[in-house]
Amino acid sequence: MRVVSFRAGGRRWAAPLGCLVAFCLLAAPSARGADRVYWANFDGNPPTIEWANLDGSGTGIVPIASAPIDGPMGLAIDSAAGRIYWTNYGEGPFGGGDGSGTTISWANLDGSGAGQFATSATVAGPHGPAIDIATQTLYWPNDSTTPNQIAFSKLDGSGAGTLNTGTATMMSPRGPAIDPAAGRFYWANHDGDKISYANLDGSGGADLPIDPAEVQMPEGVAIDDPAGRIYWGNFADDTRPVAFANLDGTGAGHLNPTGASVGVAHGIALDAAGGKVYWANYNQNKISFINLDGGGGGDLNTPGADIHGPALPILQKNPVSTIAPRISGGDRIGDGLSCSQGTWASDLVASQLYRAPQRIAYQWTENGNPVPGATAATFHIRTIGDYRCVVTATNAAGSSAGSSNSETVFRVGRVSHNARKGSAKLWLQVPESGTVSLSGRGLAKRGSVGAPLTAKRFSRNVGAGKVRVPIKAKGKAKRRLDRSGRAKLRLKVTFTPKGGTPSSQGKTVRLIQR
Repeated sequence: MRVVSFRAGGRRWAAPLGCLVAFCLLAAPSARGADRVYWANFDGNPPTIEWANLDGSGTGIVPIASAPIDGPMGLAIDSAAGRIYWTNYGEGPFGGGDGSGTTISWANLDGSGAGQFATSATVAGPHGPAIDIATQTLYWPNDSTTPNQIAFSKLDGSGAGTLNTGTATMMSPRGPAIDPAAGRFYWANHDGDKISYANLDGSGGADLPIDPAEVQMPEGVAIDDPAGRIYWGNFADDTRPVAFANLDGTGAGHLNPTGASVGVAHGIALDAAGGKVYWANYNQNKISFINLDGGGGGDLNTPGADIHGPALPILQKNPVSTIAPRISGGDRIGDGLSCSQGTWASDLVASQLYRAPQRIAYQWTENGNPVPGATAATFHIRTIGDYRCVVTATNAAGSSAGSSNSETVFRVGRVSHNARKGSAKLWLQVPESGTVSLSGRGLAKRGSVGAPLTAKRFSRNVGAGKVRVPIKAKGKAKRRLDRSGRAKLRLKVTFTPKGGTPSSQGKTVRLIQR
């Protein structure tokens, strides 16, 4: 009977693969957390997929039930589905990793399910998956075919095939990375000491002309597209575990591992923005890192993690907001508002880094307080106030929130007339302190406090509550009023909260003089 292991109550436990989902969820990543690294325990007994927070605050195990896990080698995440994939290289802790595996598996990161990836493509000693999110295609190198090959299939199991690799070396292809921006699939030739690529359009591939001194039984690659650089792990050189070159093959070198435990790299993941490469320190049973600036490295603090022959790590970060959500729609009581979800950073699959959100949630606020039940993308204004929409994006690592612009709703009320003077008072109700401005043709200036006046503007500072604004005509409107006893002013009423965004409403005021 196959089992899964998990951690609860400070202890490590094992349970049948058919354990109750509610119990298995004890080991699932929390809805809120920290940036993290995942790895496959290739030599684990039983083999597992585990994670650790990059800040050292915790570790856990991906709950896996009813899915093959046999010499797990390499990981990839489908962020939108909240699902992690791994390839089963075969005979992990029991057979020395003989490449006999013929399956690819998946599990939901929230612990709600797992299964075997169904495809008609060849799966023979698969060594690490890579997902092209845009085309929903899963790629993997087959290390146990003759000749070796790169296979692919749609995530729904359709469209299976083999990638044309042209003149590229195919000698135990391992630890791939897909670079959708460049339209390339890269891999490390473990037995050929080469880093190679194939074009995703099927037009062939080649080797990168890298100084062979830096390529020593490579395992796993990661790419920094903006810098034009590729990194890989060296499985046969514990003094140079992580090496790099430009994407044209020039400028090869290695990073300084001083400070990290001496060991070989069994795959890497790149956090270019954070200035680090994380690597599976295979013979030390650690997850280690090296700083990109040459300042050495160290070992990740992984309290309670059970690391055995770690392989091909990947990173998952909290969602990152790149453009804040925005409110559109009306600005009066009864009007509807809509909130965009904003823009969130996409996965960096070429770097083995995932950060795209799985879920988006909305919460409307009024005067800074959440409105109960207002959790849709749309909202109807019910009273005066300052409205915002908070959008929270969540993936397995955690959550991030972005706040929209404000929409300040005020009420333009009744008009009281002074027929003897031919003037009027306009009554407003505003939700907070700020500035009220009136503008319009024929409007006379009045004494004011606050914003400078223009020839056609009345402005004053006000507090929250009811506001009385005097109105008096001038020019043609005043002459019309004197002649006929009536004049019509079309006004623009603007309220600007302190430090906020102006909101305006139109108002027609009819003056009377007797």
